[in-house]
Amino acid sequence: MLYAAELHEQLTETAWDARHVRDAIRVLAAEADSAYETDALWPAHEWDAWQAALPLKNLYAGAAGVAWALAALRRRGLVETALDPAGVARRALDACRREPDFTGGEALPGQKRSSLFCGETGPLVVAWLLAPTAELEDDLFALVSANLGNEANELMWGVPGTLLVARAMLERTDGERWRAAVRESSAALASARDADGLWTQLLYGDTGRILGPIHGFVGNVVALGDTVRDEKGAGICHGTAGNGYAFLKTFARTGDELWLERARAFAVHALEQAERLPGRYSLFTGGVGVALFAADCLEARSAFPIVDTLD
Repeated sequence: MLYAAELHEQLTETAWDARHVRDAIRVLAAEADSAYETDALWPAHEWDAWQAALPLKNLYAGAAGVAWALAALRRRGLVETALDPAGVARRALDACRREPDFTGGEALPGQKRSSLFCGETGPLVVAWLLAPTAELEDDLFALVSANLGNEANELMWGVPGTLLVARAMLERTDGERWRAAVRESSAALASARDADGLWTQLLYGDTGRILGPIHGFVGNVVALGDTVRDEKGAGICHGTAGNGYAFLKTFARTGDELWLERARAFAVHALEQAERLPGRYSLFTGGVGVALFAADCLEARSAFPIVDTLD
C-alpha cells in the first residue's frame, strides 16, 4: 500500500477556470493585507509558532516569506497589495535580530543564525532583494561565510540553503566574493557526502537518511545544481500545493499536457482548502504559498519558490 486512504481527501470536482483562479489569488493576497499589523506582523498558526518567539519573522513560516510572496505576486501582475513588501521585510529583519524565532527546547545546529529558512539569512536576503543596499549585502555575505562549517547538511539549516543564496547573489551582482562563496559552499556540501554519494543528515540531535526536499538529500542535490525534484493543509511544504509542484516539474520535463492538467486540478483543490481553513500567513504552510502555486499553474511555470528561484 502506497498510502492510507483514510488520511486523504477526494480531489475537488471543481473545474479549472483561469478567471476564478486569478480571483482566488487576489483574495488570498487581500486577506494577508488585512491580517497584517505593523508591530505584530502576522498572526502565527499554532503549529508554525510552537515554542517560538512571536511574531514569526523567518522565511519559512514568518513575515519575511509572506513579504517575498506578496512582492513576487505583485511583480507578476497578479495582485495589488496595499502593503510595502520591502518595508515589511525590513521590519521582519530588525525584529529577527532583536529576538530570533528559533523553536525552544530543540537541539539546533550551532550556526543556526545562518539558516536560510529559520534564521537571519532568510529575512536578510528578502530585505536585500526588495531594497538592496551594500550594508545588507555585506551582512548577507558574512552569514553565508559563517555557515560553511555547519553540521546540519540539509536545506533548512545548513550549507545547501546558504549555497542557494550565494548562487542567487552571484547572478545578481557578479561579485568575485560571491563566486568564491559558491565554490566554497559547493565544496563543503560535496565533502559531507558519505561513501555512497548520499548524505547522513545531522539535525535536531538525530542522525539518519532523510529524503525530503527541505530536510533531506533531495534538497542538497537541488542546491548543488539542476535536478528533478489532522489535515496537513494546502501549503507548498507539506500540503496539496507542494505535491502539485511534482506535476509541474513532470510537465516541464515531458511537455505532456496531462501533467499540467493534474497540477491545475491540485491548484483548484488547494485554493478551496485555503478558503475553508482558518487563515495561515506563511510562505511554506499558508495561503500566499498556495497563491504562488496557482500562479505557476496559470503560467505553466515549474520553479519551486526559494528552492528553485528567488524571483
